[in-house]
Amino acid sequence: MKKTILLFDLDGTLTRSGEGITKCVRYALEGMGYPAPDPEELVSFIGPPLADQFMAFAGMDRDQALEAVRLYRERYEVKGIFENSPYPGIPELLSAVRREGAVTAVASSKPERYVRKILDHFQILDCFDEIVGDTMDGSRSSKIAVIREVMDRLHTGPDRDLIVMIGDKNYDVDGAREAGVMSLAVGYGYGSPEELVRARPDRIAWTVPQLEEILTDLCRRPDFYSREKGESESGTGDDRLDRQLAFALMIDREKNIFRQTHLSGHGRNENDAEHAWHMAVMAYLLKEYANEQVDISRVMIMCLIHDIVEIEAGDTYAYDKKNLKTQKAREDAAKEKLYSMLPDDQKQEMISLFDEFEEAETLEAKFAHAMDNLQPLLLNHSNGGSDWVEHEMTSGPVYERQTLTRLGSEKLYQVTDRIIQDNIKKGSLKE
Repeated sequence: MKKTILLFDLDGTLTRSGEGITKCVRYALEGMGYPAPDPEELVSFIGPPLADQFMAFAGMDRDQALEAVRLYRERYEVKGIFENSPYPGIPELLSAVRREGAVTAVASSKPERYVRKILDHFQILDCFDEIVGDTMDGSRSSKIAVIREVMDRLHTGPDRDLIVMIGDKNYDVDGAREAGVMSLAVGYGYGSPEELVRARPDRIAWTVPQLEEILTDLCRRPDFYSREKGESESGTGDDRLDRQLAFALMIDREKNIFRQTHLSGHGRNENDAEHAWHMAVMAYLLKEYANEQVDISRVMIMCLIHDIVEIEAGDTYAYDKKNLKTQKAREDAAKEKLYSMLPDDQKQEMISLFDEFEEAETLEAKFAHAMDNLQPLLLNHSNGGSDWVEHEMTSGPVYERQTLTRLGSEKLYQVTDRIIQDNIKKGSLKE
């Protein structure tokens, strides 16, 4: 049986290192007589080899870039290295995947001695079986060189084990692809959603909890993930059927995506699959209240398939302003990746249904949105509005979300209005 070998980038994946890196880049640029940009402009230095980035950013030649690296290290070794902290949940994630039997390593373009010093400082050095970084002379700065060095030290390769490169930048994805190993991009680091979508990694985790969930599954089923895309465990020899069965097995993971809404009776958090099933049944039961007659089969399919993208994109809380900004980019990338497992005709059908729901222009899409809004409202109301209390919600955003409910069903909008007003009176929803 294959082992699962996890290669973690450092900056932007294990640790939040932006402050130290950007301050040291600014120090080096000022020392070289260059104008010092704002820190936001220097985020591009997090991830790629420093000398290459100094040349790309400031137009330096090689000798100038090496001098800039020297100045960078002058401050970094004293201060910058510790202007840094692990992302919340990372130590626990590392312990969890090691309990699952994973071999863990660091694969960073940062000099190896710095990597070890940082990991030791944050007391996670012992969480890794191997640590590889660049040499001080920059001879192993590319990601592909680092990945190959890790494989050499661990005496493994993609033909023997499931090897996964985990990082937050396109450099990590490109290096993994060149090395022939799986790529898993993280969306909580320094790479933008647009950069990660363009890089086309094998998987994307947008949060640390989602990363732990994906890695746990990889540890438990390395042989399955090592297979070529589209090959299901049934291995029927019929390509179309195998792709359909592989997709059918993949969507089982929707049961592991948990929402902010709790089950009635003050139960646990509801998962995406339960939400989809509940919406679809409600749509059939309540179809007589649509503003106009709808094709209820189409509505039900929209309800059932829409949240499959959250297997890759993660759940976005309806009132989370920060994550709503990146939701479309995350879900577009997930839509293309996941539905591409299917035969082309079914891929296009699923994407068309997904897009129809998102655009909310057809009668069916409007009624599906009414279900998407009413279902969690009913659960929350049955629990005394506790989810609103937990998130300290006010009525404005809740009413704003119900706009699409009204477009799908005036009758059901009246129900949501009564629920909202009742919770305002009880104090579980602020005015």
